[in-house]
Amino acid sequence: MTKLDLNKLPNIENKIGVLRFDPLKEFPALKELGEISERIYGAANFNGAKPDENYPLYAEKSHFRAALSEFVSISEMVKLKSHDLRIDNLDLPLLHFFKELRVTNFHIKSFIPSIQSTNMTWPGVNYPDDRPYEFQYKFLTIDNCDLCLFKDNNNYNNFYKNDTFHSVINWVNEKQGILGITHVFEAALKQYCKLLDERTRKN
Repeated sequence: MTKLDLNKLPNIENKIGVLRFDPLKEFPALKELGEISERIYGAANFNGAKPDENYPLYAEKSHFRAALSEFVSISEMVKLKSHDLRIDNLDLPLLHFFKELRVTNFHIKSFIPSIQSTNMTWPGVNYPDDRPYEFQYKFLTIDNCDLCLFKDNNNYNNFYKNDTFHSVINWVNEKQGILGITHVFEAALKQYCKLLDERTRKN
């Protein structure tokens, strides 16, 4: 059975950055990893999409599928250089969740998307002198983020303790309600990039 350490689930903040997360800028050492660098870039840039009003949810779903694919392929490229940094060999629960979400979504059944919204306040340019700007932030969530989504995934059945993975699913379902599944995915990507960065600089 794959061991997952629930204490290593990252903190999900209730805020969004002014600029899009750029892992190669935040972790410059990752620029020198060739195909791994490409996949890190792809995972970050496919995560989140501008809605297409002509085709509701098409852009959001297709971009997120692409982000999942690039994310898992980071692990596939890593095994060629450092086998112990493959997702399968790590105990980071959120990385395993997105790996298995990719398997489920590509080979078994699609997740059911939903768009949620929350009111947010943004400080003015000359904060605190300017009045804050209030706006509605919309984000993608997975409606069927539950055990049933994964039950036909052989990896889930063969490699994970049901109660542990179920805890991860429940955690993701709760945290996606803050600012969306793409916000949770970004936290997973940051966690993986930090680990890769530490190993790269050590070598």
